Formats: sequence, C-alpha cells, structure tokens
Amino acid sequence: MEKKRKKILIFIEVWKPFIGGGQIFTEYLINGLVKNHNYSVTMITRKLRINDKIYDSNEINKGHLEIYRLGYLTKIDSIIGKLSWIFHSFFFAFNISFSLIHSMPNLGALPGKLLSSIKKKPIVFSIQGSTYQLKTNRYNFVKRIKNYFLKIIQLKINYDCVITDNSQLIQLFPKKRKAHFITNGVDINKFYSLNKKRSKFKIISVGRLHPQKGFLYLIKSLQYVVKNNNNIELSIIGSGNQLDRLTYEVRKLSLEKYIKFLGDISYEKLPKYYSNSDLFVLPSLFEGQPLSLLEAWASSLPVLVTDCGENINMVKNNINGWIVPSKNAYALSDKLNHILSLPSKTIKQVGANGRDLVTEKYGWDTKINLIQDIYKKHIKKN
Repeated sequence: MEKKRKKILIFIEVWKPFIGGGQIFTEYLINGLVKNHNYSVTMITRKLRINDKIYDSNEINKGHLEIYRLGYLTKIDSIIGKLSWIFHSFFFAFNISFSLIHSMPNLGALPGKLLSSIKKKPIVFSIQGSTYQLKTNRYNFVKRIKNYFLKIIQLKINYDCVITDNSQLIQLFPKKRKAHFITNGVDINKFYSLNKKRSKFKIISVGRLHPQKGFLYLIKSLQYVVKNNNNIELSIIGSGNQLDRLTYEVRKLSLEKYIKFLGDISYEKLPKYYSNSDLFVLPSLFEGQPLSLLEAWASSLPVLVTDCGENINMVKNNINGWIVPSKNAYALSDKLNHILSLPSKTIKQVGANGRDLVTEKYGWDTKINLIQDIYKKHIKKN
C-alpha cells in the first residue's frame, strides 16, 4: 500500500508554453518530488494569451500533479491579468488541503504568503536572479517603483525559508531568516556535442529578447569582429519585446548576413542548436545563476559571459570560459577576436572543461534532494 503523499502547493505566475529558467527549474522540481520523494503537487498559474493562442485549460488528470489556470485571460504583461491572478488564486487555494507552499518569483509570493499566514502552513519562496539592486535612472519612475516592489517581495516579507540561485543575496538576509543558496541544475544526458567541422564559426546566445539579456551590446560588438573575422554566424534564440529594436540595430550596422533571430525553440529541440555551435555567449546586464550557461557547458561549449550574478563564481578565464564587463560592446568584441584567434583544439578543451564541471556538480537530482530536505524540515516543524 502506497504511503500517503504530502501535498506541495506551488504558485507560479507564468507556465508553459512560456519557457524560461524558472519554468525549467519548476518542471524538474515537480518531476523529482513526484517520482522520487512521494509528494503530490498542485500548481496554480495564470490563464494566458501568447502569440494569439489561448492557454486556459486546467490539467487535473496528470497522476500526482494538478495544474489550474486562473485569473482573467490576458497577455503576459497585463497588469489586470496579474492582479486578477493574485486575487483568484488566493481564494481558489483557500479550499485546498496542503502541507507546504512553494511560491516562485515573484508574484507567487503574494497569494502564497497571505495563505500561509491564515492557514498557518510553511512557505518557501524562490528568488531566481534579482533586479532591484540595479541602478535605475532617477527619472524612470515606473522602474524605480517596480524595483522597490521587488525589494519588498524578496527581502522584506518574512517567509519560513528562501531559496536563491544568487549567492550575493544571502548576505542581505538577517541571520534569523533562513536563506539557502541552491544553484540550478542541468540534465547532462539531454545535451551533447557533435564535434563536426563547420564551414563557419557558429556563435549561439539564448534568452528572452529583453534589455536584461544585453543582446544590443552583443550585436554592436559584432561590427568590430567581422572586420577581421567575417566567417562567423550568430544565432539568437528567444522572443520578447525587444525584437524590433534589435533587428533595427542589425540593419543599421549592416550585419544581416551574420546574425539570425531564430525565435522560440522548444526545450526538446534546444540541444540540437547548442550542439551545432562553437561558442556560447551570454552578454547579460544582470543574472542569478543562468540555466543557459549550464546547458551550454553540458553541450561541451566554451562560454563567454559578462561579470554578473553567479557567472563570476563559476566561469574561470581560459579554463572553462571567459568573462568580460557587462554593458561593454568593445570588451565583447576584443574577447571574441581573441577567441577566434585561438587554435580549435584550445577552444574545444575549454568547452570540455565546462562539461566536466556540470557533470560533477550540477545534476538536478542533487538540487532537488536539497530542496526536499528543506520541505521535510519545515513540514515536520508545522
């Protein structure tokens, strides 16, 4: 007879088909909890309209996982959609029996904390990356308000436990509040390297087309690279509201033959694109611990990243990649030219060192075991 499963209630504002680091982390977490740790999971997420497609169906026949989409049907950035989700998800979850709440960044904290306080159940909050520490133009009132709001959610609300993928945030929490640094993981068996000769040196970059990801600096850097190395190709995977701005910059700099925007690629197909590349570049302005970095290393790709988030702790110059200052197109171009001047054998060895690192330290099972230990501790207390 199967032992009765304890239920974890997960609040995550945006779910599939949208794919980002938070969604991938949550999917592996749920799979591990259900298959290996005898939990059941109820997920509460938003109804969404994405690219004229509607995602509003509940999924309640998925074994030990139930998914409910609530709130008004809107686009991702809709304020009305966000507020209605907070309201509807709280009242819906109020009638659910559960052992622990896990709220994902960032709006999931609000219905989660309110429900936790009323029902006297433990709440775990995840922080993946953080934006409020960025310096914001004093005239940009909206962004300043947003950053202040994020600071309240991430640092001022009293959760039973906080999990973050950014070690720099740990020091900001008072000692009496429990904060745990747990990095992302990667499915090492999902990614691979083809090791075949290509007619061009292929560079890949993966992420939302959003100012945070720094693609504008990467595009600008290529104008200085192609002067000496015109046998290159940059593929940018992802979608977002900065597409028009980025494509305009490509046309302005006459880089159309060197840069391709591939749009969204399903997570199942993503390993093929990594494996057909020679270098991964992540030009972000800020990060927590980027999942795409681990995916690139799992594909035996050398990496070129900016000095933000956990990049500075994970990437060792000339060993498993290279680091340059953020917001600096000239630094990116200088390092790209340097990499292109290296022997192919040297570049591949840097990528192989990265694969060795993720194989040793970044398996998902290890990360999920750590989180499950946290759950067990707080459920037992309660």
